[in-house]
Amino acid sequence: DHRDLHSFPTRRSSDLQWVLKKLKEDKDTRQCVINLNAEFDKRKKTKDFICTVFCQVLLRNNKLHWLTFMRSTDAYLGVRNDIFCFTALQRIMAEQLDVSLGHYHHFASSLHLYEKQFKKARNLVDSIDSTRDIQNMYYRMPEIKKIIKKYKNNLGG
Repeated sequence: DHRDLHSFPTRRSSDLQWVLKKLKEDKDTRQCVINLNAEFDKRKKTKDFICTVFCQVLLRNNKLHWLTFMRSTDAYLGVRNDIFCFTALQRIMAEQLDVSLGHYHHFASSLHLYEKQFKKARNLVDSIDSTRDIQNMYYRMPEIKKIIKKYKNNLGG
């Protein structure tokens, strides 16, 4: 859920620390999974149920790869915010491990766009030239820089 991204560092910082430790100990491990759809999320009575199920982090050929698995996400807010969040974490972890960035994969079982977002989504698509433009746009925003700093601090970087 894109509104939970700001709380991700505090809710899952121990998982992120564990992944870093595990990859430092065994660069070939396949065990680095961060579960986001936790038991306490399932007890909440809400229509806005957490969308991210889990992330898997792999280190292959000195490159850090990140896979994100979503049960559902909206194409206007969810995808762009989630991809930004998880690629930012991927960059931070790669820096901490002193490795290159690998591939980022984003899987969603259900991808949807709400009618009220059609015009905004079309304007966004028409205003950018490439995925790199989206990433650069986010990294220049002061609020985003604060969030990245918070992630780094929670990872001990």
